[in-house]
Amino acid sequence: MSLFETLKNKYPIQQIAMYGDCIIIPIVEFGDDWEKRLKEEGYMSHIVQINYIGRWAVQLRKAEVYKKEPFPEPPKPKTEPTPPIPEPNQTAPGHKRWTKDEDKLLIALWEHVPHYSIPKITELIQEIFPEKTEAAFIGRANTLKEKGLIKPRFKTRRSKDQAPEKISAAATTKTQLEQQKKQVEEEHKIYSDNELEKKLYIRREEMEEFIDSTLTLLKEEFNAQREELQKKIVDLDLRVGTLENDKAELANEIEFIRADFKEHEHSEIIHKPLVPP
Repeated sequence: MSLFETLKNKYPIQQIAMYGDCIIIPIVEFGDDWEKRLKEEGYMSHIVQINYIGRWAVQLRKAEVYKKEPFPEPPKPKTEPTPPIPEPNQTAPGHKRWTKDEDKLLIALWEHVPHYSIPKITELIQEIFPEKTEAAFIGRANTLKEKGLIKPRFKTRRSKDQAPEKISAAATTKTQLEQQKKQVEEEHKIYSDNELEKKLYIRREEMEEFIDSTLTLLKEEFNAQREELQKKIVDLDLRVGTLENDKAELANEIEFIRADFKEHEHSEIIHKPLVPP
């Protein structure tokens, strides 16, 4: 069973606005090599915030690899050929046109994550569409702004022909900027706390592994010493038994000598000649 299927059966699934249906995994339980292994299996994983708590989100939908579409050739004029006039924001030859899915992702990141910078949004887009550069992103964003699909994110200089209503609609107030700054600081703090929690969890696992290895070494050393002591005890028991046997033999010899001495003394008394007084 692949890692993706294992995680899908173990953890809950929740819909994330930016990525769709995702497997939600706590940061402390996310393996160090899971992101690489999931990417090899074709699934993207991201760090998201749910109720101000960091979580890993693994997309259920595989990252699609889009084939390059051929650049359409201009129609051949029936009359005398004239140099073509490039349309505004037309894709240059050799560059890939933006697909509907790419535009949807760009609009979602632009509208729903207003505190992300252009390099950060480009980095997120390149995770799914690696061929997209920052210059291509800026050009496409300008095209979508002109079409009215996205709103400007920064204040623009006031021109003579620009209506005051458009200027006020595009301008970002100081209060909004302060709120965005506060939100970014809170998210950074939550992200830092989650990173610290992950580091502490890794450190705890390292300490537990060190303690287990130390206990194993101590047990092996204790068992070796116990076996050596048991061998010494057996050797001492053998020596004690030998000494007891020697002691018994000596006691028997002493008794034999005493009996022999008494018998000899008795025989001398019997055979001794009587001397008159």
